[in-house]
Amino acid sequence: MVIPARRFLEIGMLIFVIIYTASLTLMITSQAQELTFCIPSPGKLVEFNPYFYIASPPLTHGTVVKLVYETLAEEKADGSLEPLLAINWSVSQDGKTVTIKLRQGVSWHDGTSFTSKDVAFVLNTIQKFPHGDVYNIGRYIGSIETPDQTTVVIRLKEPFSRFLYYLLTGYRIFPEHVFTDKDMSNFTARDAQYVVGTGPYRIVDANFDTQTFRFAAYEKYWGGQPQIKSIVARVIDESAPIPIMLKTGQCSIAMITNPALVAPAITDPKLKVAAARGWPYQGSFYTPAGLVVLNTAVYPLNITSFRQALAYAINKERIIQLALQGFGEVASSGQLPLSSPWRPQDLNEITYNISKAREILRSLGFVEGPDKMFRYPNGSLLSIKIIHTGGVASNIVPLIIQDWRAAGIDASEEVLTRLTYVNNLAYGYYQAALLLTNRPTDPDFVLTVFMDRNPQPTPIGQSVQYWGWTRYLNPEFNNYIMMARSATSEAEAY
Repeated sequence: MVIPARRFLEIGMLIFVIIYTASLTLMITSQAQELTFCIPSPGKLVEFNPYFYIASPPLTHGTVVKLVYETLAEEKADGSLEPLLAINWSVSQDGKTVTIKLRQGVSWHDGTSFTSKDVAFVLNTIQKFPHGDVYNIGRYIGSIETPDQTTVVIRLKEPFSRFLYYLLTGYRIFPEHVFTDKDMSNFTARDAQYVVGTGPYRIVDANFDTQTFRFAAYEKYWGGQPQIKSIVARVIDESAPIPIMLKTGQCSIAMITNPALVAPAITDPKLKVAAARGWPYQGSFYTPAGLVVLNTAVYPLNITSFRQALAYAINKERIIQLALQGFGEVASSGQLPLSSPWRPQDLNEITYNISKAREILRSLGFVEGPDKMFRYPNGSLLSIKIIHTGGVASNIVPLIIQDWRAAGIDASEEVLTRLTYVNNLAYGYYQAALLLTNRPTDPDFVLTVFMDRNPQPTPIGQSVQYWGWTRYLNPEFNNYIMMARSATSEAEAY
């Protein structure tokens, strides 16, 4: 099996934490009238576009719109799929015809019936606006048929073993009658008339200035009325004192993205803490991960052994304990989770070894000075700058800098706004970046997410979608990926 040379370094798998007031359980069992859900975020929610987040932080956008919109199915923690808007599905023996049977009796929040035409509209949107086609399925769609109101038949140009999984879990379904003729690549859908889903809650009020969004239980929801009748979603700053806000009634329940806030909550009898390794985002079961993204288009990051030296120099265990307060797990060196059946059992893990890192740097011709720092042959310091957007990253990056400096690399950091950060990654104006992200555990996605999908690496200065951020290209590995994608069964893909 060919393993791609590392173009990003996995630091750890973060643990997803929810904190809620001790009285919340009683509230839910007694038909609570209203719950305030606080969502810490690195930026504001600025749109309700159901197809793709435009300028909002992805997790913030996905968490809020999940109250309104649904996918065809939802992946559970064990990898099984729970039917939502679809009740069953099948793929032909040749892998080129996908048939979806939809749930009957489902209505949009404006009372209009949900039909196969809506699913066809979403598929057409994927083809028309590939910017939001995060799983790259549009290129495989040949034709779409809706023989009746509850059946969708998709004929593929060629087999794609992951097409069904991505279609069922990776794309929210939104109504044709609301979004016809809208440019879904930049339509913000801020007005309530455009926030129309099939989910358990419907929009009541949206205040983008105060970042307060009110939702009411949808009385005709196909899954039955939710026990909580009203939810107020509050998007708050990541540095907000969440434990205090919970105890003073400003929040009933809150997500936690800063592990430093968890410790005081655990010892407070008035608060309850729940931790998990992931959650359904859209419809896929996502796990949070911390990655150091490397720009392989610049020297010396284009050298495999140099990237390995960077990996050897990072003490992941220390990051988990100090930066994440123990709420995390050390990630695999091979990108796939350690527990993934797709991960080769004989794959060697790169473990913390400063001596090994320094040995590699010497072998590459870098010169070690009397200060133990490495230099290029011309005498200039071997330096790397890590860009990030602050928040939890501000706890992690200083530890990486300490590790790399211990290996003889002049490491530094720069905190950027989210927009500038994303632009720098897209145009290739960076060396290394800490990315705190969320992703499905699907091997196809994990292995290809940051690889350049162009025939040649995208030049620096030319913008590329996130899957090309590393500018990494490995034709041999790409060939194996495409062979797995064209398989007609899971076993063949494996």
